[in-house]
Amino acid sequence: MSVHGVWVVGAISDADSRDLIARFSDVVPQHLQPAVSDPDDYAESLSWWENGGDTEVFFEEVPGRTWRQPTDAADRFADLAHLAHPETSRTEELWDVLLNLLDGTGPDHLFTSAARKASPAAALYYALGAVTTRPLPGRFGTFLLTNGDLTTYASAIDQALDLSGARRDQVLQRISTWMREMGDAPEFDAASLVDGPLHVMRQAVASGQGLAAFTRWY
Repeated sequence: MSVHGVWVVGAISDADSRDLIARFSDVVPQHLQPAVSDPDDYAESLSWWENGGDTEVFFEEVPGRTWRQPTDAADRFADLAHLAHPETSRTEELWDVLLNLLDGTGPDHLFTSAARKASPAAALYYALGAVTTRPLPGRFGTFLLTNGDLTTYASAIDQALDLSGARRDQVLQRISTWMREMGDAPEFDAASLVDGPLHVMRQAVASGQGLAAFTRWY
């Protein structure tokens, strides 16, 4: 049996974002510390990631093989990204409400990315690194923002994802590596994982909408 990680980034009305933030204030992921079963372990791994852990070797060559093997650092970051998305009845209820709101939304206002055995959000955050992602909202690709909140974060999101030249090549290569070695998605479209969320964010800002992002596993 296999699982697929699905990352959803979608624009919703500002009124809906305000309503949901009020209704789900206990689980809305505005801060880096989630309600996980082992908060001390999460805090320790988060500190590791933000204080040089992202520069460790995540994949190493395997003699006689064409693929690279994930190291303990890769596994630790994958666990950290997973812990940042606690699956409780309340979070699942919130994600279900958001999926219903986003049903039928066009490509300008909705981005989804799926991969077998891997989290697209984790791949993106690994590729960008701790320094670039620290100013971003929420926790490792999970957030719920009003339009006012989004306007505050728009510059940081733009700086993180509006890439060109060697930096863009590096990020796309790292995304591809994560998806190939941590998951089972050798043909994954790495560019979409950078360009898609950026486009949706810009459209939401321009149209006065809020923005939601979350990961589901199926």
